[in-house]
Amino acid sequence: MTAEYNYRRELGLAELLPAIAVGLGAGLVGFYLARVMAEKTPLVPRSNGTKGIARSEPPQPPRLARKPAAR
Repeated sequence: MTAEYNYRRELGLAELLPAIAVGLGAGLVGFYLARVMAEKTPLVPRSNGTKGIARSEPPQPPRLARKPAAR
């Protein structure tokens, strides 16, 4: 007839701080990875039906319309 006696004590800030820091760190790492994955260039070009632009070469700078110089 042994009765187990368990109780939970309240934790202080010093004991909770490592757990809070690990939680915040994991959240920041998850946010960073999601942001990097969302911003990366897709490996496969999108089809013509989507909003994205699939280019095979980099865009060219706009050509300026130049007026002939008056002489």
